[in-house]
Amino acid sequence: MYSQRFGIVQREVKGPTPNVVTVRAKPPKGQGAEHHLERIQQSHQKHHAILASIKSFERDRLKTEWDQHNDRKFVDSLVKARVKDAMQGFIINTEERRNK
Repeated sequence: MYSQRFGIVQREVKGPTPNVVTVRAKPPKGQGAEHHLERIQQSHQKHHAILASIKSFERDRLKTEWDQHNDRKFVDSLVKARVKDAMQGFIINTEERRNK
């Protein structure tokens, strides 16, 4: 990470006198465990968000399906009632014509 940001850095640096060499400290490595835990937590959050959206979608689908079913039942009962009224009117009209 450090070398990617700042290029290759030599660890040994010559000092002012001929036999003096200083060594730079190694750059700190990325916090592997902490980074790994963060990634795991992010993946869990994404997973839970996806599950929540699936549940929401399923709930909405069931509500829509239930509404459509109730609408169909209402229309069917309305049609049956009107057909029944029309049939009774036809039968009454037929009976009146027979009686004349």
